[in-house]
Amino acid sequence: MYRHAHYVMRNVLSRC
Repeated sequence: MYRHAHYVMRNVLSRC
């Protein structure tokens, strides 16, 4: 689960 969170966080930052 933590790994997924890391990917999601990076995706959100990249989206910005």
